[in-house]
Amino acid sequence: ARRELNDIDRATEFYEAALECFFSQGQSIPVALRESCMKAFADLGRMLSQSGRWKELEQGYRRMIRRMDPNDPAAGELWHGLGTVYRRYLGHRDSAISSFEVASALDDKRLTRHRILVDLYEESGAERAEEAIKRRQRLLRDEPLVAAHYKALRKLYAITKQYDKAWCACRALAYLGQADEDEMRYLNSRRQQFEWPTGTLD
Repeated sequence: ARRELNDIDRATEFYEAALECFFSQGQSIPVALRESCMKAFADLGRMLSQSGRWKELEQGYRRMIRRMDPNDPAAGELWHGLGTVYRRYLGHRDSAISSFEVASALDDKRLTRHRILVDLYEESGAERAEEAIKRRQRLLRDEPLVAAHYKALRKLYAITKQYDKAWCACRALAYLGQADEDEMRYLNSRRQQFEWPTGTLD
């Protein structure tokens, strides 16, 4: 077992040295070397993952991010990978959130990252409820007919005491035919104050 650990240590040093040779910090990877560079990092990541060396994998991602031009097309994937390590293996929720926020900012169209952030925000409770709301609203722009978003928003609006918006979420669910008994009860209990008066005004 000790020999195996020593072999992994030597292999890690080899990969890191090779990656340092591919490009200087802050420089774009030369096109001719891009495939070899990314393959070397992928191989390093696979080896560390298979041996359960999550802290070293986190450090590897961080070194790779520091080496790379922030505008490089691969930067988003690296931040995503770092966030995954924090979330799944190290249990560092706040660090995972920070990593996925960067990854999401680099590619706003990747809805998977928005969904991951929604989960992380909601796991954090009331302190990140507003952030969860904003991220759900972002998902609604591309998924306006997904009832799960309205159900989640109804709860988040209730947590943040935005009761009028909670009612609107229930109304959307009723329109979609997805409102449950509690949501219909809430909708009906507040319906009168949202309805326009009928008849003539004195």
